[in-house]
Amino acid sequence: MLRFRPGGPAIFGVWSRPETADAKFLEWLGTHGQTGTVLTLTATIGSERHPVKS
Repeated sequence: MLRFRPGGPAIFGVWSRPETADAKFLEWLGTHGQTGTVLTLTATIGSERHPVKS
């Protein structure tokens, strides 16, 4: 999930492989990262979400 400001509209991506999700996290950080941007990588297991990186 990528937000350009805390609590703002979010861009979501869903990947089934952790390697792909990690690569996309780094790509988004490089292309969209700036002061105030909130980028969080979460794992969804069953119906629960767990933060992995922020």
